[in-house]
Amino acid sequence: VPGAVGWVRTDQPPVPQARAGRRPTPVERVSRFRSAASPAAGRLAVYLAAAPLCLPVMRLVQRTMLPGSGPAELAEVLLGGLVRRAGEDHGPDAGQWYEMEPEVREALLSTLGRDEALLVLKHCSEYIEQRFGKGGANFPALALAQLGGAAHPARGDESPVQTRLFGAYPGDSGDATLVPQPFAEVAARVLERFMPLPEQFRLYGTRPGTATGPRPTHPAVVRARTLLARFDADGMVQDVIDAVQLLRGATENERPAGADPELWAEYAHATLRLWEVQGGSALLAEAEAAAERAVAHPHAQR
Repeated sequence: VPGAVGWVRTDQPPVPQARAGRRPTPVERVSRFRSAASPAAGRLAVYLAAAPLCLPVMRLVQRTMLPGSGPAELAEVLLGGLVRRAGEDHGPDAGQWYEMEPEVREALLSTLGRDEALLVLKHCSEYIEQRFGKGGANFPALALAQLGGAAHPARGDESPVQTRLFGAYPGDSGDATLVPQPFAEVAARVLERFMPLPEQFRLYGTRPGTATGPRPTHPAVVRARTLLARFDADGMVQDVIDAVQLLRGATENERPAGADPELWAEYAHATLRLWEVQGGSALLAEAEAAAERAVAHPHAQR
């Protein structure tokens, strides 16, 4: 039946366009996820913030850190607005990769304890060992190399895509091992948060309410930094060797042992620089042990 549903004037103004909604900030997205997600999914998201986001690793972290959870909790994380599918392929055998914005990762990591973070690192190291062989660099090694500013040369048989998507890191034999770059990037962020570099340590702080002041830098640290700067300028490996030997002796004679986190952190950094040049599992283990001693100090910033 013909009829009118309304009347408009010839000069009727148009309806204002709907205002575009404001995109939630990363912190707001994390807060919304936590309010809607199950407790297990919320905890899983925190653990995954400390791991490379490829499906095999994500499932490994879930299986080892939250054995009582299952596909439903992982789906909550994947569909909860915290991650998105990665635009780059990091290898045919790695499965689907996901990306997490740095601000989202930091918000999640703020509730992760140091012991839990190191346990996630351990499980990721086991995955790298199984996937890339025992001669490859493990997860903490990738992190230390990334934080140390290592610029590893590409191998001669690498394609441009491999050079862009993978990092070449010395293994136990000193040979370069291709590992997807996200492993190193995520490891660096996690290790930087829980095992800081020398300048990131809070070198003072006593009982609450007492006066504090900067702790004098150990003479061995000052000398070692000079040697490393000279190595960066001239490329003389002997300078790095001298720096490591100097710091090794200083830590052996420190009383009480482990009292100076800056000294141990510089020792870890110098040993890592030497490992980058020479390779070998002994140097890497020495660097990791020094870094763990540094971060174990009660006044190391976390």
